Amino acid sequence: MPNTNSLYSTMVRAGRTTYFVDVKEAKNGNKYLSISENRINGEEKKRTTVRVFGESIPEFKKAVLETQEKDWRPIYKEFDGDRRKMNQEWAEACFVPAEIAYSKHALVYRYLAIREVMGSMELPGIEHAQQSFPFPTLQMSSQRYKLFGLVTNMDWEGEKLIHWRRERCGKSEEAHLVMKGDFAGGTLPSGDFGENAAWWWIVVLAMNLNSAMKQLALGKSWLSRRMKAIRFSFINIPGRIVERSRELIIRLVKDHPAYTLFLEARRRIMMLVPVPSG
Repeated sequence: MPNTNSLYSTMVRAGRTTYFVDVKEAKNGNKYLSISENRINGEEKKRTTVRVFGESIPEFKKAVLETQEKDWRPIYKEFDGDRRKMNQEWAEACFVPAEIAYSKHALVYRYLAIREVMGSMELPGIEHAQQSFPFPTLQMSSQRYKLFGLVTNMDWEGEKLIHWRRERCGKSEEAHLVMKGDFAGGTLPSGDFGENAAWWWIVVLAMNLNSAMKQLALGKSWLSRRMKAIRFSFINIPGRIVERSRELIIRLVKDHPAYTLFLEARRRIMMLVPVPSG
């Protein structure tokens, strides 16, 4: 049976996976994009659909403005065990996009609003030129806020959900940046796929070993340092290595600041318990 609200449809096959791309029109006249993936794995068939709707920021702002002041809750963050209040607050917004409101089969989502105080305040009676920002803003009373939205189907407490999402956001891109920049993953040695794949595995191994070294041998203060800082402060240190009587001796300049660091790293490594192989 043909889909009566579909404005454009196409199908793309990629092996055992089929993609259906449709541009549809909701009952309120708004258009949206629907992408469905049909994947066959043996006898198992799996279908996943993603819908991309149009801009709904004005309606979301209106729902946020209707949120009472007592419903806004502060966001905290821990710094070295100390729980500190941030310059942000969150609240549940009573908001339902028009596209979902017109469908009785729509999923139930929660919409969290996060506001952050901007540096300059609007003073009553003083007109300011209208500024444009690369992010949504909201004027509430005499204060202007940055406005962020978070939509989810999870039932977690709001602040816990916000921190969980922020911990996940951007970490894969950050890891790729470190691998390409700090461990030469962005410079492939060959035009052969197999050799480049082996090179990339070496890069991943080097990054994991570096992360383990920072956490287990160097301590908490080194966790956020990139390879360049470690190379400058820990690896490229002038000294002399002497082998004598089956011992390896490292001689540094007297009172060198890295002396204590080397001793502490060695102590931490010796404390590691060997794990049986297999």
